[in-house]
Amino acid sequence: MITINSRLSIPESDIEISAIRAQGAGGQNVNKVSSAIH
Repeated sequence: MITINSRLSIPESDIEISAIRAQGAGGQNVNKVSSAIH
């Protein structure tokens, strides 16, 4: 359980973190590095 404040908590099972490739200009790392979190 992640507590935001005394009235709001979020169960960890409701949270999903996945790394994706960011869109847009990326210089030398474009299309190689998963640099965005969604």
